[in-house]
Amino acid sequence: MSTRSYQQFIGGRFVDGSDSGSIERRSPATGDLVACYCDGTPEDVDLAVEAARIAFEEGPWPRMSGMERAEVLNRLADLIRTNRDRLVRIEVEEVGKPVRFARGDIDGAAGLTRYAASLAMQMAGLTYTNIGDGKTALISREAVGVVALVTPWNFPALILSQKVPFALAAGCTVVLKPSEFTSGSAFEIAALAVEAGVPAGAFNVVSGYGATAGDHLTGHAGIDFVSFTGSTRTGSRVVGNTSRHLVKSSVELGGKSANIVFADADLEAAADGALMGVFFNNGECCVSGSRLFVQSSIADDFIAKVVARSRKMKVGDPFDDDTDVGALIDHNHLAKVTGFVKSGIEQGAQLVLGGDVAAGAVGHFHEATIFRPGRAAYDHLPRRDLWPGAQHHTVRYGG
Repeated sequence: MSTRSYQQFIGGRFVDGSDSGSIERRSPATGDLVACYCDGTPEDVDLAVEAARIAFEEGPWPRMSGMERAEVLNRLADLIRTNRDRLVRIEVEEVGKPVRFARGDIDGAAGLTRYAASLAMQMAGLTYTNIGDGKTALISREAVGVVALVTPWNFPALILSQKVPFALAAGCTVVLKPSEFTSGSAFEIAALAVEAGVPAGAFNVVSGYGATAGDHLTGHAGIDFVSFTGSTRTGSRVVGNTSRHLVKSSVELGGKSANIVFADADLEAAADGALMGVFFNNGECCVSGSRLFVQSSIADDFIAKVVARSRKMKVGDPFDDDTDVGALIDHNHLAKVTGFVKSGIEQGAQLVLGGDVAAGAVGHFHEATIFRPGRAAYDHLPRRDLWPGAQHHTVRYGG
């Protein structure tokens, strides 16, 4: 396994960072060193923002027609498809997700880029002719300017592609700060964008930690809009940073949800959906369905279905097409999961499946784990129904 090494990507090319520090990324599945990124500094961010500002104020990108930008973005989508295997490998090595899910992510990245291209062709303003005799009002849409984008580690290429192509389609220029765990695909796609015809400086990538590079970027005076996806705690800090200069922002934060199953549901489909909801992407998903509320009349049978299906899930090598759950992102996250399991047992929940790190695993693997509440876990809670006449039974699960 060769180690990839990336400089910062500023002004349409790879350049050395202002500091010699680096970030090593080891595969969460094997522990092998798979990539090295620059440990980005505020000075690196300043250079990237300056490049994006020059590209916006003086470069051709915002002044190109929507059709011309669409042509470039469609070429980028083609290049993502052409380089699919390499991008998939990077996602598997850096994230630890099963390869078949990584393929879906890269295919999704190409599809989103093509969708953004179609929107570039359709952008239009509005005309109002009913405001009085001889009067017409026009609303035109203009690119907001330089956009700062911060993306998480669980879907590096996919969430990048939910942001970057759409900002570019509008005529904006971009500075992207990817997660320090999974920066590889961001650099690869930025280089492909220049190959596709995105002008120098219109798409810049600065790697680094959130507390340094990310913090400086989201509070930078040269930024016109900030889009962030990540934790609620960090998102709160990002919004605070944008308030310094009254910069518009969009934040997508965590929000784990419960699945609710009633007796009249298709229980086979509901069981499959429950497993997909919690174990998809190793359970590392901002909308992971980590709880089940099940109507008491079907609780035992439904829990048995979920447990039986979960027993068949394969935890292991993410490059194996049969693997369902790969490696967790790092040792801290694995420790967090094992801590949740320990607290569940201590609080009286009934462990019905899993509960430990995967046997014989070198990397950060955890068994598929399911709890159902013991009496002590909820006897002290007030008796309330979700809806009148509908008793419920709670199951907690994860892995």
